Amino acid sequence: MKRAFLIRPSLLLWKIANGLHLSLSQLTAESENDIDFIDETDIIPIKDDKVTIYPYFPYDEHKKFEMFKMEIRGNGKMTSAAHHQHSEEYIIVNTGVLEIEVNNQIYSINHNQALRFKSDVPHTYRNPQDTPVNFTATIYYQ
Repeated sequence: MKRAFLIRPSLLLWKIANGLHLSLSQLTAESENDIDFIDETDIIPIKDDKVTIYPYFPYDEHKKFEMFKMEIRGNGKMTSAAHHQHSEEYIIVNTGVLEIEVNNQIYSINHNQALRFKSDVPHTYRNPQDTPVNFTATIYYQ
């Protein structure tokens, strides 16, 4: 008997990007202008039943960063593979509570709090509450 395995689309895209040593935003990159005004309704989100990612500013190899908004629904989680060597991630929680596990240490970040960590190791984003958590993430690639 064969077993069927289901993979969430957002996790699959994240794994593909990491496997190719690309940022998640590079998969949806657009041309560069002097000024970019982005409305969330114009962004094609990457989503599954627990996680939605809005890639506001895709990776730019000259600026070496990407910025996105992520929402994790109640009691959801997402595990990320290590990003590029020496990369750093900056998180600001907009609503709710976010737990991030890095190097077997769990950090709890509340509304209007921020966390910076070396993201060249696997890490997990977790929502410990029943209500959604919404946060902005910037990944800097050195």
